Amino acid sequence: MTTTEKEEATTFARDIQQGQCLVTTYHAAHLSEQDFMQQIIDLAHLYHWLVYHTHDSRRSAPGYPDLAFCHPVHHQYFLAELKSATGRLSPAQQSWIDALQRAGIEVHVWRPSDFNAIVARLEARCAAASCYNEHKVTLGK
Repeated sequence: MTTTEKEEATTFARDIQQGQCLVTTYHAAHLSEQDFMQQIIDLAHLYHWLVYHTHDSRRSAPGYPDLAFCHPVHHQYFLAELKSATGRLSPAQQSWIDALQRAGIEVHVWRPSDFNAIVARLEARCAAASCYNEHKVTLGK
């Protein structure tokens, strides 16, 4: 992440705390999955979510989603698999997602282009996938 991107992320986080800037331009063209994940974790913490990520999954079953979110006040729980702009789900990831959704667990596959929908979900105001169309993002270059 460049210095400019870090400054923009810091400004964005400050604006969110002040109740501003929830639809934004998000520079996602060269964002790695790891940087994307850290931004999502940081954003989730701003909204008081507990976030779990298995840092070393070599001894775990393959394909389980990257992040688990639990909100202690809103009593919400969901999982998210994060992908870069061009990343693809593995067959194991798709199998886990399908099984979890059939079991009634909310699971998302998020990419940097989904940023405003992610913000909306983390605000705990848009649990329904159909609501995400309301929160479009303009990608910066």
